Amino acid sequence: MIKPTFLRRVAIAALLSGSCFSAAAAPPAPPVSYGVEEDVFHPVRAKQGMVASVDATATQVGVDILKEGGNAVDAAVAVGYALAVTHPQAGNLGGGGFMLIRSKNGNTTAIDFREMAPAKATRDMFLDDQGNPDSKKSLTSHLASGTPGTVAGFSLALDKYGTMPLNKVVQPAFKLARDGFIVNDALADDLKTYGSEVLPNHENSKAIFWKEGEPLKKGDTLVQANLAKSLEMIAENGPDEFYKGTIAEQIAQEMQKNGGLITKEDLAAYKAVERTPISGDYRGYQVYSMPPAILRRDPYRTNPQYSGKLRYEEIRLWQRRCDANHGRSGEIRLRRPLGISWRPGFCQSPVAGTDQ
Repeated sequence: MIKPTFLRRVAIAALLSGSCFSAAAAPPAPPVSYGVEEDVFHPVRAKQGMVASVDATATQVGVDILKEGGNAVDAAVAVGYALAVTHPQAGNLGGGGFMLIRSKNGNTTAIDFREMAPAKATRDMFLDDQGNPDSKKSLTSHLASGTPGTVAGFSLALDKYGTMPLNKVVQPAFKLARDGFIVNDALADDLKTYGSEVLPNHENSKAIFWKEGEPLKKGDTLVQANLAKSLEMIAENGPDEFYKGTIAEQIAQEMQKNGGLITKEDLAAYKAVERTPISGDYRGYQVYSMPPAILRRDPYRTNPQYSGKLRYEEIRLWQRRCDANHGRSGEIRLRRPLGISWRPGFCQSPVAGTDQ
């Protein structure tokens, strides 16, 4: 889901992404009518490699890395950094995530770089004075920000499984932030729908994503000078710049000034973790996903590490339902029931300080 991610990461994203608006020289343009629900996308095939992401400009970055001789991990990390520029709704340096990697020899590994709750986080920090969940605290305040894992996770993946240096794979993202890109339908729609709820309350974010008193529109050019500088510093100095250097100091100062909990100690202590993925059989295919929940201080409503186990259980449920509905031909008819099958898992997922 985009909405919670977009809102709760706005503080760190704003700090890293200070911007200006200009007629940048030939910024990348989005594909025609990209990002609207009624678009029809047709399957594509490739013989040697393929890149897919939520944003076409970032996807092209990955394709270019493959063409230059990089492997899948090089491309994935390059796309991830590009999304920090072109898809601020979710793909930013202030976030985190997971990565599944399959090597040539058939080994599969999982990298966990989900955000971590700061050391000062408490069980009731998202409750109001009456003990009720406060969505403003958990979604739009500095209190909602977890210690970011993106930079650490990308660096771990690249160092262990990539072939290109960090400054090489970060370069395309740096150029996109420095030179700008054309805002597409997807970003414009999210800024209008979700950004209008929170951006007016955060001047730094408003300066980035607003123009002439309103959210950016499709066709506007977004140049993010401070984000370009942050990316340049990470490319030159590695992840320590983000977790122990100037960027870390700026994040800690921003948090202290605005009621957040992240400290320099939280940032310095953050580590991405490599884990053994879960796996299971589906119609003769081996399916891999993130392992079940591991005890980590997660500041959010649910622990996404729980989702790997849920996904495999959903796949098994789907197969049973398909078999009961005339085999594979039933799969198309059962896509909606599969979506419904996700609900019980999320109802049972860990809850921390909210009613969801």
